[in-house]
Amino acid sequence: MSHFHFSFFHDRRLHLALAVFAAFVMLFAFQAALAAPPASGLTIEMRTPNLLYMDFNDWCSYGAIDGPDGGWYHLRVTNSLLNETYTGLQLTLVAPLNTVIDDPLRYLGNLAPGESRDVFFFIDYRPLRNWRPCANSDPPINYNRPFTVTVSSLNGGMDGVRTFSSAYTAEGMISANAGGQYVSHNLGPGDYVGQLLTMTVVYRYGNNANGSSLFIQPNGNGDFDDRCYRMVGSRVIASNVDGVVAGVTNTLYFSNIDTRNRDSITMEYTFEALCSGGGTSAYAWSEVTSGDDQRYRQSSYNSNPIPLPNPQPVSNSLRISKSVSPTQLTNGGLATYSVRFENRAPLPLYINRIIDQMPNGMSYQGFAPGSDVVAANSSVSPTLGAIGSLNWYSKPGISYRIPASGTLGVGQPGVLQLIYTAQLTNTVGLYTNWVSAVVGNDQTTPVSATVQVGSPTAVTLASFEALPQAQGILLTWTTLVEIETVGFNLYRRALPEGELTLVNPALIPSQMPGGANVLGATYTYLDENAAMGVVYEYWLEEVDVYGHGARYGPVNVRRLALSDAIQLFLPMIRKP
Repeated sequence: MSHFHFSFFHDRRLHLALAVFAAFVMLFAFQAALAAPPASGLTIEMRTPNLLYMDFNDWCSYGAIDGPDGGWYHLRVTNSLLNETYTGLQLTLVAPLNTVIDDPLRYLGNLAPGESRDVFFFIDYRPLRNWRPCANSDPPINYNRPFTVTVSSLNGGMDGVRTFSSAYTAEGMISANAGGQYVSHNLGPGDYVGQLLTMTVVYRYGNNANGSSLFIQPNGNGDFDDRCYRMVGSRVIASNVDGVVAGVTNTLYFSNIDTRNRDSITMEYTFEALCSGGGTSAYAWSEVTSGDDQRYRQSSYNSNPIPLPNPQPVSNSLRISKSVSPTQLTNGGLATYSVRFENRAPLPLYINRIIDQMPNGMSYQGFAPGSDVVAANSSVSPTLGAIGSLNWYSKPGISYRIPASGTLGVGQPGVLQLIYTAQLTNTVGLYTNWVSAVVGNDQTTPVSATVQVGSPTAVTLASFEALPQAQGILLTWTTLVEIETVGFNLYRRALPEGELTLVNPALIPSQMPGGANVLGATYTYLDENAAMGVVYEYWLEEVDVYGHGARYGPVNVRRLALSDAIQLFLPMIRKP
């Protein structure tokens, strides 16, 4: 009977253990699900027709003046989940055959429940003009090729990768189908990398059948430099076309419109200046039949092409400085770092990413009061205890905005600050970390701040040696620089297990005590009390005006015995 009761009790414990284990597994799975929303919760859709518009006239002549030869295509990514947020999303578009995408990667940042992000890709399809041998008398190109879009999480905060696939089809246009007449344009300021530049274009139309479609484009020339000018948004400023309403944003395609003679639409396109090195031109066009001068012919436009300027490098507008407090920690501890970004340009500047490279022995402890960069306006930020390379990612086009110059007063730069704390180990040494910013496609030159752990020293040591002599051990050292140094002490201990003892009965004075000696000096001291035949370890200590001491060494040497030959251990300089 006792065996039965024992077995029953044992089984209950086993069931209880299994139940607890199962609960932990379920809790872990639940937490993992919260931390990693499933990829199926994202929806990806084309917001423009997936047509590559080509003029029938001389369509297969590469480099022909007729076009268009490229266009901006609009994708929208939406978080369809009700209670989970995606973080650090990025999107990649793989172009179809015989087309070119100079900039296939987009950083989306975070998507809250129900939130969407609009992405515009410029597809250059000039290669289609010679994709196979053809003559201009051939029928319109017959092209249908797939493209693929993938969305993944930069920080692993998503369960899987979301993939979307469709196909682009080339569609020929007769001359009159090539677009609404481009009337005029206005280019807003934007002189530096990292700024937003606006391009306003007026289109005019003729009579068109009710229910037609309308695809409006800021440019159709395949040589447009989208690598340096990324479209990030559009807005209808004014319209008297039925089916196109003023105020509509991020829409390039209208599926049900009606135009009358002289109807017009005013569009504003926003571009982010990504790099310096050369300007580009845009040939605006719009898909709709009928009207004046409809044909897309770059050489015969009744208005000049739209010139986009060459932005200046971010180094001409952005200044970065970094400081730390305290600068010295005797036994390690917490330090507060302040990174200050100053915008000296007349327009706001947007930082995409901040990178801080920490040395071994430092760990991130979070944002500090007063920081403009915080978790709420970051799509990705370092986790507590992070080491190595720290990365803060902005919410694209929303945060890490540095106001224009003059914001704080006449002649004063606009400012953004990152303030955070880090824990430093108690290992003696200098700890320097470097910070830089990614603005557009440029990364700034890093700037640094340094904390010293251990007692401060103002001596730069060139050498420290211990040489055996008949009378004792001759110790010599040479300094390159001495700042506020009072003097020196020498310590020795017998190896392997002797105690460290002071050698000199009185402080060995600096040759410029308490001052600044930038030429350095050479010192010698003969230790006559070293025992013959014993191996010693020697340390040199510098003492400053504040009573702080910093040690250098050790160097090892053996005092000569009468019958010994010289035995010298190579000296080595190091700080403990």
